[in-house]
Amino acid sequence: MKKLLLTLLMLVTATATMSAQGEPMEQTAIPNICLQSIETGYDSYYYAVIINNSDEDPDADLFYRYSFNGEEFSEWMPYEDVLFFDIMGNYQLQVYAQAEGKSPSDVIGTEFTIAEPTHMGTYDFKEDDIYYKRLTDSTVCVTYKSDEWIAYPYANGEESYSGFVEIPATVYHVKNDYSVTRIGSLAFWDCYLTGITLPNTITTIESQAFMACTLDSIYIPASVVNIDPTAFSGCNQLVSLQVDENNPVYDSRDNCNAIIETATNTMVCATLGTVIPSSVTAIGDYCFGSYPQGLYVTNIVIPDQVVSIGTEAFMFCTSLKDVTFGSSVTSIGERAFNLTAIEHLVLPASVATISEHAFSYCYKLKSVVCKAIVPPVAATVFDGNEYSYDDQDIVYHDAILFVPNESVEDYRAHEEWGKFTHIVPFIGAGPGDINGDGNIAISDATELVDMLLVGEEAPAWGDVNGDGNVTVLDVTDLIDLLMSDN
Repeated sequence: MKKLLLTLLMLVTATATMSAQGEPMEQTAIPNICLQSIETGYDSYYYAVIINNSDEDPDADLFYRYSFNGEEFSEWMPYEDVLFFDIMGNYQLQVYAQAEGKSPSDVIGTEFTIAEPTHMGTYDFKEDDIYYKRLTDSTVCVTYKSDEWIAYPYANGEESYSGFVEIPATVYHVKNDYSVTRIGSLAFWDCYLTGITLPNTITTIESQAFMACTLDSIYIPASVVNIDPTAFSGCNQLVSLQVDENNPVYDSRDNCNAIIETATNTMVCATLGTVIPSSVTAIGDYCFGSYPQGLYVTNIVIPDQVVSIGTEAFMFCTSLKDVTFGSSVTSIGERAFNLTAIEHLVLPASVATISEHAFSYCYKLKSVVCKAIVPPVAATVFDGNEYSYDDQDIVYHDAILFVPNESVEDYRAHEEWGKFTHIVPFIGAGPGDINGDGNIAISDATELVDMLLVGEEAPAWGDVNGDGNVTVLDVTDLIDLLMSDN
């Protein structure tokens, strides 16, 4: 049928070229085709086609049709504005002009190919100073302002986002509407942001998306169902992190200023103002810390319901000095407290497993109290600089390990715990509990003073400061400890 119609069209056209007197009509001049490749990112581009009349017939009507990847040509269509082609493939374009009182021009054509980019840049296009990368034909991801991937997008002075940023739900580009569904990895790394609004189309916030930026608050819409745990790492001015109450995956219960995975009660992302709710049962991987920057927290209280602490959960929290563990923690993940400033570490009796390098580079450690009767499974937990033997074992040599009285020999025989030069027993509450009643009180300070005055040998757990000796200095530290608790 299409071939028959095309034949009839050709006959009609041929007939129309004859004047009423049977003489040939003047033919419309051939139009011009301007084909332009327009780059939208690194090796990413589309084609814009502009069709112009010739100078001889400036008012002629223009018509075009095209074929994609060898398929049949489209119907002839009137040309009205610039044509845009951005889908990868092979194109054939045909054009003719028709002036009033003249026969149609000859059909002219051109071919072009939109190839898959040989290297995908970080963005495909920008609109309103926000940079986007296509995910599908209808969705895009917000990315950072650079035309090539580098490890730290703003470390070398590249232009970055600043001020208040409002992410739209949809963005229009090259005659297409795209839904904005992701905040890409590193998108707002180290940016000076005063605020940001996320639309209810965002479903994913990728790794380190807001790493070390200056945001003080952010609201997570109900549509977000996938948040990388490093998304807000190092945001040391972020004191308000709230999740929409209708979000099906995450919540910010008890105004905790954090993101919690509802189904598992796992804290996923923390902020400078985070208070861990009592209902949380796990501190997730990278929650408070991540390479290369953790939160500037100085103390942490882990509730009794918490069972596990994830990989690098507090890594690079270089100001973290005091950690209080709840009574249920059974496992501590790899590099969980790496590079923190903890001085006195007290591990509860519930701890069964400590992964590699959990307390590596914690050079300020003076004492480690492990209350577990059975030495926890552990290997290379307190090591130092793995590239230098000078300080690799500094914690094992200098810090005192306090263990239950009945377990001293088991710890000394253990492959990991036996690395400590000083392993001494404790009873009761540990160092400072001189009378062993399970509490550290003023009566313990008094008893220690009496022992020192009469020359009586004080118990090893009287070594409060962890220097290997029980002296009047321990009395002073014990009193300071009691005063700080009050």
